[in-house]
Amino acid sequence: MLNYLVLFVLSTTVLITHNIILLNEETLILVCFITFFWLGTKNLSAGINDNLESKIFTAKNNLERSLKSSLLNLQNLLNMQKRFWVLLQNFKQLGYNCLRFAGLITDAVVSNSAQSLSELFPQKLQFTIRLENQTANLLSKLIILKLRKIVKLKGFYSSVIGNPHFVCSDKIIVRECIQKINSVK
Repeated sequence: MLNYLVLFVLSTTVLITHNIILLNEETLILVCFITFFWLGTKNLSAGINDNLESKIFTAKNNLERSLKSSLLNLQNLLNMQKRFWVLLQNFKQLGYNCLRFAGLITDAVVSNSAQSLSELFPQKLQFTIRLENQTANLLSKLIILKLRKIVKLKGFYSSVIGNPHFVCSDKIIVRECIQKINSVK
């Protein structure tokens, strides 16, 4: 390895003396960097390699742990979604059962009320019929009484008091009745 170094230094010196390689700051910095890099890789390669291997190992472990936790989280999420869908199905079934129960209760109430109405309705209907008959009789008697009073008052005003209005209307009514009788013949 030393032979290569000596050969490199001699060839560089020859190139510099013939002005093929110009020595300025940039070239010197390039030579120093290459030398530093070569010495660093030669002398420190084992330590750097061990350090890189340990970083690779920790990165690999971190990635594996991250993947395992992500997998566990995804499995938990899937289980939660399955439980949610089961819960949703249970709520749907509960809704159907509530509707069916409400329908049965409604049918029972309707049939019970229909039966009680069928027992109660004829009694109320008979009471209503009797009430209507009595009301009709009462109204007809009241109308007859009022008409009798009107006839008596008309006769009283036309004959006893001699009110010309009632006498005149009585004559007009008599004429109209005679005309109706004549038109029918």
